[in-house]
Amino acid sequence: MFKHRNGIYMKLVKLFPSPGRGNVVLEGYIPELALFPNGVRVLPAILILPGGAYRFVSPGEGEEVALRFCGEGYACFVLKYSVGDDAGFPKPLEDASRSMWMIRQHAEEWHIDPKRVAVMGFSAGAHLGTALATMWHYPELQSEDMPEGGNRPDACVFGYTPTTFEGFEEKAKKDGMPFVPGQHLNVLGEGRFADITSLTTHKLVDKRTPPAFLWKTNLCYPESTFLYAEALKEAGVPYEVHVFTDTKRAGGLCNRGGYAANTQMWVQMALNWLAMVMGEQ
Repeated sequence: MFKHRNGIYMKLVKLFPSPGRGNVVLEGYIPELALFPNGVRVLPAILILPGGAYRFVSPGEGEEVALRFCGEGYACFVLKYSVGDDAGFPKPLEDASRSMWMIRQHAEEWHIDPKRVAVMGFSAGAHLGTALATMWHYPELQSEDMPEGGNRPDACVFGYTPTTFEGFEEKAKKDGMPFVPGQHLNVLGEGRFADITSLTTHKLVDKRTPPAFLWKTNLCYPESTFLYAEALKEAGVPYEVHVFTDTKRAGGLCNRGGYAANTQMWVQMALNWLAMVMGEQ
């Protein structure tokens, strides 16, 4: 069913990518092809992973972001992944992996180019995105019906990105940031994921990792953005980094509440970069 939302006609879909996890929902916003210039037959897509410290899924980094990028010709999918008591890895990672493959499985039906599917994450969602970008080839994420790389993003856009939980409490105290005991421990799981170092994603970057656009304000915590960028550089993977001077920590589109004009430019800059890296139809 097509609905009119913020001036955009789109098809809204709701899917459940992880069997047995009813709280995990993939919400799709697929713009009507007829609204775009002649010659457009398929659209690029973005899997959006909101933040929320793995305790909740932030509403301000979901639908609003999807609608903004839908207006630019992207089919967008917001994932409400496993959080809280269910946040132990690999559950959130499985959710993201299955969602990426699900988007490609329905590519023909939804008029999506399966070779232009990006992942976008904010805060904890950015960590989850870096996990998908660096762990997509892990055996536990594969399935019989998925070809190699079926869950690999073609490009990444990450805002205010944490890539490690090692020493998180000490770093937070040093920087005068509030620390909630156990805040980062709910991501620990079983097997390889029982060790907190297994979730340090900048140490997992290699030539198989997709290109990334990284952005934050000068007040965003932590500083892992630079660690991930340096790892991409060493692996020879294309990347772009923007640190905006602002009086506020970044949040979603940064389109209200007195953000600096340059900070609000991150959306257009990301769009320009995605068109360059993934190509335009």
